Amino acid sequence: MLKLKISPLLIIVFLVFHAPAMGQGQKEKDFKKACSDLLKSISKKQLAGLNSFVHSTYGVYVLFRTGAMDEYKNFKKLDGDRPFIFDEHPVTAADLKKYSLQYGKLPSYDCGGAVWKKRGYIADSAKIYKPVSEIVAFRLKYEKEKVSKKDNEAIKFVEQNSRKIVFTGSKGDGVIFFMSYIDGKWWLSLIDTVTTDCSA
Repeated sequence: MLKLKISPLLIIVFLVFHAPAMGQGQKEKDFKKACSDLLKSISKKQLAGLNSFVHSTYGVYVLFRTGAMDEYKNFKKLDGDRPFIFDEHPVTAADLKKYSLQYGKLPSYDCGGAVWKKRGYIADSAKIYKPVSEIVAFRLKYEKEKVSKKDNEAIKFVEQNSRKIVFTGSKGDGVIFFMSYIDGKWWLSLIDTVTTDCSA
């Protein structure tokens, strides 16, 4: 019987080049599962399930609009009240079965027709979005509002480690959310209710 001897050097080379890819594969699996479980919680209007994805330190930022101004608020726990209400961002069980997560360019929302230009469930893993930082900069420039150094650092950290996901569903506004990879786990870091708010 032929015995195959594997050099320890070959094992080391394999681990150096393939271990990161293997870890990356698990990270993607965890990402897809986290997004799926999060959307299921929204579909079932389960606050406990939704809040289980909120990091105790960084919380979740919710973008909303009052009048013509875009604003944000950080929550350590969502309560089902404004600015994020389940009924205004419905996710159906049928749509969860219909759409599978894809990676690529995110669809845009047409305020004229109050519709998504493309329906689906898409994540952008390439671009870094900075919606909270943009609101902070705008309000500093025009309203002279400042945030603390600690809060500003937290905002930048979350945005730098986030992915933006759009789940349009087959009708309605859908859900726009960000997931951040922190401490080896994916967390809900931001919910955007501004993009589909055409009231301004």
